[in-house]
Amino acid sequence: MPYLINAYTSRVLDYGYDAISDNFTNKKSVFDNMLVVTKNQSKIYAVIDVQGNIIIEPKYDYIEYLPYSGDFLVKSNNKVGIISAKKETKVQILYDSLELIDSDLGLYLAKKDNKYGVIDSKGNIKIYIEYDQIGIDNTKFSQNDIKNKYLLDNGMIPARKGDKWGAFDKNGNQILALEYDSLGYVASSNKDAINLLLIPNYNLLVICQNKKYGLVNSSGEIVVRTMIDDVYMTITSGKTYYYMNVNNKTINIEEWLDGLNVNVNNNNTIKNTTTESNQIT
Repeated sequence: MPYLINAYTSRVLDYGYDAISDNFTNKKSVFDNMLVVTKNQSKIYAVIDVQGNIIIEPKYDYIEYLPYSGDFLVKSNNKVGIISAKKETKVQILYDSLELIDSDLGLYLAKKDNKYGVIDSKGNIKIYIEYDQIGIDNTKFSQNDIKNKYLLDNGMIPARKGDKWGAFDKNGNQILALEYDSLGYVASSNKDAINLLLIPNYNLLVICQNKKYGLVNSSGEIVVRTMIDDVYMTITSGKTYYYMNVNNKTINIEEWLDGLNVNVNNNNTIKNTTTESNQIT
């Protein structure tokens, strides 16, 4: 890449531009025979092919190459959108910011007027831009190995409106109603307890309502209703264990689920939650 960039640097001067963008990601566009270039002391950005033909006109405040799709994020008057290498406007320049949250599905976190939602790479709205927060604060769950704070490992997209939390699936369908005070458990009194958001082998998410905790699966179905006093993880000799405290009794969650024939990494659900919750009690 440095060789190619160096080879084309003198050419862009002949094409009437100041320089090739020094952003590392932008430099990758050279592999697709395109160059992100600047004019007027880097105040104006454009995209050209290596022969100097204009792909995106020199009129934008900033342009960033999107390697996964070959498109470009463009910024004008503090608003951003997406333009393709074929000069098609895929996402209108309407948003305050766009952040890629899933490259396979082309999903973006979109911000507009201090509200958040999710759109796809074609500009289709998946989650309406009306939420105060999308995604969780994964710094609270550092030992849960949360790879994507916007799209959790179990396929759920957490969302908060006001002081209530819910969740959506990857297609934008609401699967968890906006009625929970928080998602995840933050340990306080038990020194051995570790904060818990997900039980990964069972795709279960911890929910909280009225200072009681429950568990839901990746389809948003209640596995344990909000009746748990504490739900947490511990790590002993490198092995992780998951526990819940109900009525002063500590229960190993995985052993309990195995006893109910809820298999690892599937979407089996406990239909009669009242009966099963009574079994816990």
